[in-house]
Amino acid sequence: MRQSDKVVQSDQPKYLNLAQEELFVLALNQGGVRELGGKRLCATTNIKARSPEGKYFIHPLTGRGAPWFGTAKPMESATFNRLLERAQEHLLRGPRFCEQVSAIEDHPLSLGINFYTESAWHSLFVQHLFFPWHAPDRRMTIYHAPSLELDPKKYGLQSPVVIAMNLTERIALIIGTDYAGEIKKAVFTQLNWDLPSENMLPMHCACNYASNNLADVSLFFGLSGTGKTTLSADPLRKLVGDDEHGWSSNGVFCFENGFYPKTKDITPKREPLIWAGIQTPHVIFENSPVDNGGDDGGIPRFVGDDCHVNSRAVCPLDAIGTHRGRSSAGHPQDVFLLTFDTSGTIPPICTLTNQQAVYYFLVGYTSKVSKTEVGIHEPQPTFSPCFGAPFLAQHPLMYAEMLQKFLHVFKPRVWLVNTGYTWSGVRDQRRMPLELTRSLIRTAQGGNFKQEIAVTVPHLGLFIPEANDKGLVAVMRPPIEDPQYEKACASLHQLFQQKYAEIAA
Repeated sequence: MRQSDKVVQSDQPKYLNLAQEELFVLALNQGGVRELGGKRLCATTNIKARSPEGKYFIHPLTGRGAPWFGTAKPMESATFNRLLERAQEHLLRGPRFCEQVSAIEDHPLSLGINFYTESAWHSLFVQHLFFPWHAPDRRMTIYHAPSLELDPKKYGLQSPVVIAMNLTERIALIIGTDYAGEIKKAVFTQLNWDLPSENMLPMHCACNYASNNLADVSLFFGLSGTGKTTLSADPLRKLVGDDEHGWSSNGVFCFENGFYPKTKDITPKREPLIWAGIQTPHVIFENSPVDNGGDDGGIPRFVGDDCHVNSRAVCPLDAIGTHRGRSSAGHPQDVFLLTFDTSGTIPPICTLTNQQAVYYFLVGYTSKVSKTEVGIHEPQPTFSPCFGAPFLAQHPLMYAEMLQKFLHVFKPRVWLVNTGYTWSGVRDQRRMPLELTRSLIRTAQGGNFKQEIAVTVPHLGLFIPEANDKGLVAVMRPPIEDPQYEKACASLHQLFQQKYAEIAA
């Protein structure tokens, strides 16, 4: 079964590409909470983060080689088809929404998305996140059935949550979870499968450029919680996108038209651009507590112990003041690999050779930040190849080889930036101050670090550049004479080597 003819041709009511105001009203009817006196929507999900244990790829695939089963598991096509039929039957029973949108704006490799769901606010989410439909040749179908309760044993599954993908047919099933991020990442996974064969590198990164220089482009690689969104939303630069991009011979282009920032502890002072953006009408707040809730609505709150670490908002990119309607840019001048280092060993910023850049990209050292995945309650050191292992559809070495080629041809500066913990004799649980990280990145972007290497980190071989600013020099230099620090570097290096050997095997 290729497409949803069964769903499309049903006599049941079907809402096709409704206006945002209509979806807003229908979402309220389905249990959403209106902002008191406003036009923003608060939605609460049963599952509040991605469910990696539920991700599957059909195997074997027809017409192409096998996908990479790094985090996903194989699923037989017969099982997939049973689940597809079950999801379609479920969607026929209730209100049925269909959104037609596109990933990648007006491009020969744009991906058209036919999105079927039972939920009005998820339809609104999709409208915010992607570009308008322009009838692209490549098309993907997503069946979104968050309220469908499966018996895992009946289908040979480990969990009632299923994110199953037939990559060659471009069909995705999202069953048993209402966390909206699964929709976003299903599309990204499909693009990770499709684009490399067209000599385009899909990247889990943010992108911005200098306000006065379109050629001054920066990329920010990193997993959720490492700072991609916050650091790319720089008041002094223009934003292209905060999370997913492609790199081709013509430059960098954004996959999405929306913004999906975390809102835990957000304030207008700390993140003014994001704060201003989420004031837009029809913004959706996902899993923010609502105070004074009543028939007339409530007030979303972003601080407090009951505010989930992975609470988020979604709005169009145009709502961000530094976004100027550009979904593409030139080739990067600077590439920043962001890592949330829980050991405090990685310095605040290091310069990388191309060889080191490919190595650290392939290893993807960072931490799973609390509650961005189900079961993660404290930051945990992890290795996520290409800074996006949960979304890769092909082997990490293939993406690393593409990056190596682009670095060689276009010669950007590459930096490793620690947005995690600082070192203070032993591990110090204080996170790197945002103001410091932003200052270091701006110094790098401005070409204001000296060519000389001030310090080489033991065992890891990381180079810390010399700086004119004595204040920056003081925070950049690690205590390389400290035996405890040297021991921590040796331990981390050993972990890197083990992970690299696993990936390269």
